[in-house]
Amino acid sequence: MDTKEEIIKQFEAQTAPLSPETHEKLVNILVRFNLAKGDLFLREGEVCKYYSMVARGMIRLFYNKDGRDLTE
Repeated sequence: MDTKEEIIKQFEAQTAPLSPETHEKLVNILVRFNLAKGDLFLREGEVCKYYSMVARGMIRLFYNKDGRDLTE
């Protein structure tokens, strides 16, 4: 299981290094949670209140049109 530090290091490797102050703030506020296959991160009509990143695995973005899940 990735620790907060490992997740932040992966993020920095893919984007840009963070200042020590920003790194420390992120370590203090980061909350890790897991989604199982088939779980929904956000439902239609909900407003996302958080900045999120996928540390491992994949996430599918789709919408519902006439009762069908569409990925475009």
